[in-house]
Amino acid sequence: MRRSLAACTCLVVLLTTMQLLGVAVQPSVAAITPQPASPVPLFAYYYQWFDPSSWNRAKIDYPEVGRYSSDDPQVMRQQIQQAKGVGITGFIVSWKDTVTNTRRLRALAGLAAEEHFSLAMIYQGLDFNRHPLPVSKVAADFMTFRDQFSHDPVFYRMGGKPLTIWSGTWAYSHTDVARVTGAVRPAMLVLSTEKSVDGYKRIADVTDGDAYYWSSVNPSTNPTYGTKLSQMSAAIHADGKYWIAPFASGFDARLVGGTSIVPRNDGATLRTEYANAIRSSPDALGLISWNEFSENTYVEPSRQHGRRYLDVLAELRNTHPPTPSSAVDSSGTLPGAKSGPNRLNLVLLAGLPVALVILLGIAAHWRRRRDQPQRPTDRSAAQGSIDVTMFSRCGDIPAASTHRRSNRTRAGGALTASAAPAPEKPEFGQYGGRRHLRSYRPSATHLPLRRPAQSKFSTTNSDLCPILRAVRICGHKHVVQLNDHSLTVAPRGIPDKSCVL
Repeated sequence: MRRSLAACTCLVVLLTTMQLLGVAVQPSVAAITPQPASPVPLFAYYYQWFDPSSWNRAKIDYPEVGRYSSDDPQVMRQQIQQAKGVGITGFIVSWKDTVTNTRRLRALAGLAAEEHFSLAMIYQGLDFNRHPLPVSKVAADFMTFRDQFSHDPVFYRMGGKPLTIWSGTWAYSHTDVARVTGAVRPAMLVLSTEKSVDGYKRIADVTDGDAYYWSSVNPSTNPTYGTKLSQMSAAIHADGKYWIAPFASGFDARLVGGTSIVPRNDGATLRTEYANAIRSSPDALGLISWNEFSENTYVEPSRQHGRRYLDVLAELRNTHPPTPSSAVDSSGTLPGAKSGPNRLNLVLLAGLPVALVILLGIAAHWRRRRDQPQRPTDRSAAQGSIDVTMFSRCGDIPAASTHRRSNRTRAGGALTASAAPAPEKPEFGQYGGRRHLRSYRPSATHLPLRRPAQSKFSTTNSDLCPILRAVRICGHKHVVQLNDHSLTVAPRGIPDKSCVL
């Protein structure tokens, strides 16, 4: 029982030490119980610019449904049903006011309403060459959306207002942003797409939060990016505004001028980025993307990947994701972060030396017990004999000295004597500046205890001092006293009944 308790204590101390030192301890798969998903809304960025000819440019994979047109209502409905089936709340639809885009948005809104699916709008404020559109055009388009779409309940609301996002705000001045948002913010939310806390703060007074579109981050080479998301979340929430955290399944935009690649790793990238996004306490999650096939961030079922990434999403939405190690930043504390867990770690770390001292004491006790015979397990055995090991801590006994004994035992009613083997070599150690005998262990003395008997000891050193030690006989404590030439065993507390052995 004691060994099991000590072993459990050792295991707890070891696991605690490993966790404090940052060593990952993986739980058994069988021990993981799926938990309900976080209620955080999940939106996928959705692009409606596809015609059959669009698939001939900069594509390395194609939709499983075929090279569709974004006007196709059957494709739209299937996309909505697939997204809804894996826990996606709605699409954030890319839009600016053109005849084609407005027609397609209106059709998608009608189908989404029928499927009880939500939409939001992201305004593309940059042209194909990544240059900002004229401020007058942006302002006019936002007012068009306000007048034609914002009252439709299919558009998702935060704080009672429909959600819209302005892509490319970093390319506009504070004055330009204020001009666009001032006319529409009473009726709807306008979130920026700034890439840092400073960027958000630059226009925080004329926007309603931030939706960071970060598709190209590589979690395996950027271990602190999760901290950046949390820092942005803290700054935005401190203002009482809205934060949409990004995550993606991978990235490869080389065919449209990009240079970096983020491997999908069969869903590992999606899992890690999802966990980091959740960790930043978002008001909504922004999946990049549903169908961005040019930058290869899509999760829509495709010929190359099938439904693999929808299946991963479904799993993530039905279990609590682990906090990834890549989300931890060792450089400092996040703004607004609480220090409770860090203090707990310090307390645990401070307690480790105490636990280790206790464990060392247990180990030393085991060694002493191992060198002594085990206590008999039944009464009859206990009444037969006991092994007594003698210890001394006084007198400078030379290492070359010998200590022999004769042991007379009772067998069949007669006393017999036998010579004991020579003792082990004494071990010396420093104590108080003098050399003292640390432990002196003759071989164990076997003494029958049914009736008193006498056993004499002879020694070449007459300076052996008396020692006193308690032993157990038949479950009762007895006292063993060693004098120069005799050994006495007596029940504790009854010295008048002691017997000389």
